Amino acid sequence: MYPQLKKSNDIIFYPFYNDFIKEKYDLFKNKWFKILNNSQIEKCEEIYINFEKIQERFSKGNNLTFIHGDIKSPNIFYDIENDYEPYFIDWQHCAIGKGVQDLIFFIIESFDITNIKSIFKLVKEYYYLKIIEYKISNYSYEEYEADIYDAICYIPFFTSIWFGTTHQDELIDKNFPYFFISKLFYLIELIKT
Repeated sequence: MYPQLKKSNDIIFYPFYNDFIKEKYDLFKNKWFKILNNSQIEKCEEIYINFEKIQERFSKGNNLTFIHGDIKSPNIFYDIENDYEPYFIDWQHCAIGKGVQDLIFFIIESFDITNIKSIFKLVKEYYYLKIIEYKISNYSYEEYEADIYDAICYIPFFTSIWFGTTHQDELIDKNFPYFFISKLFYLIELIKT
């Protein structure tokens, strides 16, 4: 553990994230609800209402760890001379949280929407097997599944609101918000159906 790293309920994240979402939410709804189906809109509203509770849950529990926060394929390099050991770069969002947060962000950011369902099912089971293998105790599969859903509803939701309300001229990748939001709500619906 790194003592200076902050949890989700630290003053640098709380209430900033929730206040930002509240400030931008109507703009987000006006711009993006037309691409979401009724079920996805309902989930979006549910996350919006419960965002503070979700943020708080990521600061509690015995199994908190060091998280990258922006884990995706372009932020991983492999040392080919050292058995392809991975090296992670772009540590701008690191914090103390639950490892599943990085897992979910990685899936959303690194895979095409057509592959998310199969990748998610595979990685979800593999990750929990690794938790057991590394002897992480008192963390039930039910708690793990709840953390997965919260992970989708936390930083990816915040990212959707942030980039989904950023003016098109300010975006480096003009298509990023559409693809990110589409994948996020597809995954939410996949998990909650």
